Formats: sequence, structure tokens, C-alpha cells
Amino acid sequence: MIINIVNCKYEKMIELSETLSRNDYYQKHEDGLIFSFDKLDFIEPTGAIMFWAIIDKLKSKEYTFSLKTLDKESSGPISYGLNIGFFQMIGLSTNTQFKANGRTYISPTKVNLNELYERLRKKHENTETYFDDIASFLVETNLKFTDYKENTLVKSLIEYSIREMVRNIFDHSETDEYNYSSQYYEKDKRVEIVISDNGVGLRETVPFDMEYKWFNEISDRDAILRAIIPGITAKSNHSYASETHKNTGFGLNIVKRIATHTGGDLTIVSGTLAMSFHNKRHIERICDFTGTIIRISMYLDKLNDIIFDEIINDAKEEALALGIEIDPSSASSSLNNKKRN
Repeated sequence: MIINIVNCKYEKMIELSETLSRNDYYQKHEDGLIFSFDKLDFIEPTGAIMFWAIIDKLKSKEYTFSLKTLDKESSGPISYGLNIGFFQMIGLSTNTQFKANGRTYISPTKVNLNELYERLRKKHENTETYFDDIASFLVETNLKFTDYKENTLVKSLIEYSIREMVRNIFDHSETDEYNYSSQYYEKDKRVEIVISDNGVGLRETVPFDMEYKWFNEISDRDAILRAIIPGITAKSNHSYASETHKNTGFGLNIVKRIATHTGGDLTIVSGTLAMSFHNKRHIERICDFTGTIIRISMYLDKLNDIIFDEIINDAKEEALALGIEIDPSSASSSLNNKKRN
């Protein structure tokens, strides 16, 4: 069974994961499962990481599959895939000359958390320091060749969003590694950033009341919707959180507000469901992934219009309307979070 990867982007990878799951990964097909990139027309970092996740799932289930050898390494999409290291990470190329950080992208990158903790220990730093550092790195690299490289508000809003996305991995994934990647689209002045893990998924870690658990079978949809309710995930704070980050349960809700204000979106993929939150609406898609994938898309010119205090107040009002009397942490209420402990 040959599956041609034509568009390696978010929507198509969602469709692919659902198709594979619905057909039991074609395990009964006598020719096995073969992925081909001969007809590849488009590739983006989010799609690359999602295909990576599909391959990892196949490996974890010990399903038989293969990747067809690349025929046209000089073609545009194939060349770009080689430049960002995509074909290297899935084992289709041994070319080590790819550019980890290009003019408009950051290649899909895997971070081993055990190795990260050891580096932080040796430098006498904590995870909050790392959240600041990875956010600054992604923003500086993405905006380096843009008109926004010196725009403090734009940079701070994106850094805030990345910190909360990465913090979600540490709070909810129960995994030993995570992945990140990004792309700046010059024509649209839009940045897209994706963070993923292969952990247990939100359904296993987002807190629900015992009464709700008793009378309901919790779904991936329930977990995703609950993860963006302001103040809810404060109950699942881990011991690493400093005092300034206690009760941080507003992060993803605020990230959603920032992204949708620009005309972009926040997408959360966990287990069997993908939900993209746009302004006043959301789109649901059936899928099949291990762990959680979080993607933000933001139009940079609209970030300048954001008044952060208003977003914080709106989130607090939403929480109060739901009967949640928890204020966001001091860190969640501030764009500038470069404190060193």
C-alpha cells in the first residue's frame, strides 16, 4: 500500500493520521505500508513534526512500514525538506549539511529532558530559566530578518506564548523528550510555532472534579476544552514552579487570546482529536496521535494592537464567570519574565 505525501502540512497530516487509524494502519495489506515523497509539493515545519509523530507511533506499535528512497533531491520541496533536516530525522537521508536555523525557519528539533535537566543542574539554573531561554531563542531567530526584530511588544507577546506552550510539556506530558520547530512566512508576515511531545496526552493529566470523573467518561475533547479554561490547570502545577508561577492556570487561555486577536489561531492536538481555536469559533478534526501537539499561528502586524492588561482582565472575568476564583500568577500577568533565581 503506497501512500503519497503530497502536502506535508498540518491539515494533511491530521487527515493522514485519521486515515491510517481508521484503516488499522493497513496492517492487513499484503504489500505493507510504504510512504513516498515522489509527488511532494509542499512541506512546512508543523507538518514535518506531525509526520515525525506518525512515524514514531508506527514504530512504537511495531507496525511494518517503509519509506521510499528519495528520487529527486534537487526538487524544491525535497531540497527544502533536506535543508530543515526533515528527511534526515525520519531516516531517508544521511546528509548532515542541513541548516538547523535558516532565514525563515527553525528545523524540527528534539530535546531530551533528562539531558536538559543535567545541563541545568550543572549551571545551577532551573526550568523557568530554560523556558525564558528557549522562548528568546525562538523569537530572536524567527524575527532576525524581519521589521519586527526590535519591536519589544511583538517579541514579548511571542515569547510569552512560547513559554506557556513549553511549560505545558513539563506540566502535562509525563514524557522524557519534546520537539519544537517554527516558520516565518514573509508574504503574510505570519509566524507559526509548534511544540510536541509523545507523552500521555491531556486526557490523563488535565484535572477534573472527582464527581465529573465518576459520572462521565472523559474524552480528548473534554480535556482540550478544559485545558484552555483559565485557572483550571493551576491544580496540576508541578513542584518545579517558583512562587511567581504558582497558580499558573491561565497560560493557554491567554495564548489563545493573543493568537486569535491577530487573526491567527491556537491548535491543540491530543490523542484522537485536533481543535483549532479561531476568533469566536473553533474547528474540530478527528486524528490519532500519541501525546500532545500545540501550534500557534500569529500575524505580526496585529500584535502591535494588543493591550496585554486587557487580555489578562478578560481571562480573569471568564474565570470568575465560571466560578473560578483564582488570579493568574505574577509571571502569567507579565510579559517580561527574565528573572534569574
